[in-house]
Amino acid sequence: MHQVGKNIDSWCSKCNLMLAHTIEAMDKSVVKKVHCNTCKAVHVHRPNPPNSKTKDPAAAKSTKAAGKVKAPRSAGEYAKLMENVDERKTREYSFKGIYDQGDVINHGKFGLGYVMAQKDSSKIEVLFSEGLKLLVQGRG
Repeated sequence: MHQVGKNIDSWCSKCNLMLAHTIEAMDKSVVKKVHCNTCKAVHVHRPNPPNSKTKDPAAAKSTKAAGKVKAPRSAGEYAKLMENVDERKTREYSFKGIYDQGDVINHGKFGLGYVMAQKDSSKIEVLFSEGLKLLVQGRG
């Protein structure tokens, strides 16, 4: 159930990426306006990238992930990945940094996260306690 102030994935036309956004406005159960947690731009909610062939963002993610290492989705699996992590050896997340699979980062909003995959040179998939997020890297 979506509600104002909660996070949702949305296409950011300024960043040109699917990123975490905060819900600003809703009409009944439909998300109307969001702001990008990365660049702070305010815009309408776009659940899919432009020219996407699917209307279901969950289906789009599962199609893209086909053939790649499946990321754990439950809190138990996140806990198992993080159980031997030395918090002193984590890196502070910055969109300017470059991260490899297996790195543990400390994000200002989401907390500790485990880098599951490098999507390409500019994006990483990170598992946080609240779920999987796509973050930018190597910018700047």
